[in-house]
This record gives sequence, structure tokens and C-alpha cells, in this order.
Amino acid sequence: MQLTVKSNSNALLGQEFFLTFEEMGTYQITWNGYTWLCDGDWEVNESGYLVVKGYKSGFSKWAQLLDTTLTDFHAEFDFETSEGTLPTFIGMAVNANSEIFDMINLPKICRQFKISGAQNWELWTINIENGGGIGRDLGFLPSPLVSGVNTLSASCIADSAEWKVNQSVVTKKETTTGFHGFYLTFEDLERDSVVFRGIRIN
Repeated sequence: MQLTVKSNSNALLGQEFFLTFEEMGTYQITWNGYTWLCDGDWEVNESGYLVVKGYKSGFSKWAQLLDTTLTDFHAEFDFETSEGTLPTFIGMAVNANSEIFDMINLPKICRQFKISGAQNWELWTINIENGGGIGRDLGFLPSPLVSGVNTLSASCIADSAEWKVNQSVVTKKETTTGFHGFYLTFEDLERDSVVFRGIRIN
């Protein structure tokens, strides 16, 4: 395949261009004994790790756990970036429904916790379904991420959810959505891949 770029301006001289092909539909994969419905370029590699590839599309990507029996649970996963760089808005959505709001490509109802860089976190309260809009809390992690493998977890018990990074509590919120869906999430802002080494749900 040959790609030709023509321009009347010299501003494009010496610039790099990329042509990427990305999975635009959803599909199911099995990982760590669970079935996941995926949006984006997710795969299980030879080491048994779940990998999501970035193309700098600017869209959120997600993997939804297809388990309708979750009510009170604790979910924890280890992650690293394949290039050794720090993650950009990697996280999880809990207390989520199964309807996706196209504008943000996330569940219409959920609480999405995500981290960015070495020490920043955000918690989005999304309630598009009931006309509540989107609320956002911001903060700093108790301690910066370490180089290599880090751990992110959420505990959803009764009407509250608590998030931890590397075993340190980051934030806790009441949850009254009435839903129990769980998603891994990744905002595709860089040409990088994130490796999920393992997930533990109980």
C-alpha cells in the first residue's frame, strides 16, 4: 500500500504521517477465566496478559466484564505500559449499566476512576441516563506510581465504593446507581500499549 500526501505548503515537509487500522466494533475475549466484551484493540498476548493498544484516537476504550452476578465485590488488577512510560487515564468503571453514551464512549451510568501520569487521579460520576450529566472530582495519589508494575483496585460494598492505588486508599464515594457493571477503561491519547498483568475479583 502506498500513501501519498500532497500539499501546496512547505509546512508539511519532513513531517511524519501514520495510517492506522482499528477495530471499530465490539467483540468478546476470554481472559483470566472471565468473558469480556471489548471496544477498541484488545488482545491476550502469549504471556496471558491483556493488552490494549493505543492509536492516539482520543476516544475512550473499554472492556466490560460479562458477569451479571456481581453485587458486593472487590476487583484488583496490575498494569504496566509496554514502553515503560506512565499511563494516560487508565482506570475502571463500577456501578455501571450496559448502555454506552456515544459522545464519551462510556456507560451512561457509572462511576469511573482513572489515573494519569505519576500522581493524578480523577473520579467521574456519570448519569447521562437520568439527565444528571457528569460530575468530576480531582486529586493527587497518596504516593506517586512506581516504575514498572502498579496495582489499582475498587471495592464496591453495599452503597459505597472505595478505590486504592498500590494498596493506599485514594477516595471513597457513596454509590446509589442500582447497577453492578464493571469495566476496564483506557483513554487512547498516545501511541502506546497498556498491559494488564492480572485481575482478581472476589
